[in-house]
Amino acid sequence: MQETIEAIDERLRHLLAVAPESAPPAAEFEILADSLLGQEFATFSQLVDRADLLRAALHRVGWPRRSPPTRESPYLKAWGKLIKLYTKATQHPAAVPSSPYCALAHERQSWCLLRMMLIFWFELTRVPDTLWGGLHQALLRAERANVANRRVDDGLFGTPLRLSCREVHHAAALIHLANPNALPMSMLPRVVTFALELATYAQFVPPEWLDRIDDRYGIDLAGNSPPIPALALADAKMLRLYDAGALIPKVHMRLAQTGLSTDERLLLETLSQRWTGEPPKRQEPREPSNEGLQVVSDWPAIYFYFTGRAFEPPTAVSVRRTFEEAQRIQLFGGTVSDVDLTEREREKNELLYSPHLTQWDAMDRSPKGWRIRRSGARSELTRWPPGRLLLVRKHPKTYGSMLTRVRWRQATFDGEIHLGLEQIPGIPRPTAVQHFPVVGAPPTPWYPAFWFPDTSRGDEGTHRLLAPLEIGTEAKLLNLWVEHKTRGARVQEVLEKGEDYLILTFFWIDPVII
Repeated sequence: MQETIEAIDERLRHLLAVAPESAPPAAEFEILADSLLGQEFATFSQLVDRADLLRAALHRVGWPRRSPPTRESPYLKAWGKLIKLYTKATQHPAAVPSSPYCALAHERQSWCLLRMMLIFWFELTRVPDTLWGGLHQALLRAERANVANRRVDDGLFGTPLRLSCREVHHAAALIHLANPNALPMSMLPRVVTFALELATYAQFVPPEWLDRIDDRYGIDLAGNSPPIPALALADAKMLRLYDAGALIPKVHMRLAQTGLSTDERLLLETLSQRWTGEPPKRQEPREPSNEGLQVVSDWPAIYFYFTGRAFEPPTAVSVRRTFEEAQRIQLFGGTVSDVDLTEREREKNELLYSPHLTQWDAMDRSPKGWRIRRSGARSELTRWPPGRLLLVRKHPKTYGSMLTRVRWRQATFDGEIHLGLEQIPGIPRPTAVQHFPVVGAPPTPWYPAFWFPDTSRGDEGTHRLLAPLEIGTEAKLLNLWVEHKTRGARVQEVLEKGEDYLILTFFWIDPVII
């Protein structure tokens, strides 16, 4: 028996009244969407208003995290039914351009498609081609209805409060160009906000409008990269390519604003390169590789597997060594060698830090890094966000190897997780770092670190320091433990801020503090 409109309205009001954590299962939303699809509404506005209520309720519930998005997911199926509901609205006899609800229905349809794309981006999964094709078709239908540029009230994303169908589509393209899998997850909401605010200035133009197509990003209206010249659609002749000409000054204006935090400035610089710069071109070819690798995360474990010894503050090292020498002479008469004691300590630390070591298989490599994979659940990707410092070892018994950063990560539907690793250039030297002590204040803690000397100029040069985030981006004076003594260093610039590390440039300052 078909539900009455009054019963459907009552269920919609109930969904909006309950708290998100007490909301019914996603399957209930799908059933309600089916009920709305089966109704014949007397007016165009009644259909759109009820679809809006269902959209707001479904958006409040949010995506059930740690659940991989699949075609059979009730949550995604509910969004799919909602898109069909707005499609039905755009095809209503009363959906004429002069009606304010016509632009509303077209914008909402595109918004729902973008919302589904965000689920895949947040879950580090490739956006299905069907969603890109649907967004492409939604924009073309809005253009034929002459409402693609008409803004309507829509504050579910927070800002901006008014959006058009074209702006929603272009925002999806900008998020795609930002390469979400290569950004820390905490930055993705900010990327979405920037994309929505700047979508007005992103342009998709006919190929003949561009001086040289290879100077622009290779992406077309349907999200294809490189663009497909003859789309398998009736609108193949509508091929248009992304042009950053109008967006460049707007991004530069954002960067010129005062008061930006370091995180926000670094994010804007990254987006500026990806949205307005030349498309990245691989300089070195990848070579296939199938060797097994060990990957180490967490600063204390990285320091141990790089040096072969656990990190200890410099003062503790000298005190402990003096105690060990006295104890060895007293108990063993000096018969136990330093090598024996070191080996015992190393075995103990191997057990201590082994939870931070994982086995991976190389897929291919280039002079700048690796592409690696292993079997694992999607939830494991939280251990390796973009910007995480990792140590890659080829041989289990060899210390040292390659310091890398995670550039991107992705989960596959067949139960594998993939990482793209980029080597941090230079020859690292292990060290310890602390904030420059303030007279009268208690001593500051030491942290493990690596420094990269300027071999061409020696002490007169500018060196790089790879340090934990605890050092902070505002530090100006530091102490480094180098060659069994403490040296003062003045920070010049923060080159990079990762998920758990900073890369700074510094130069030595006199006098040297012993």
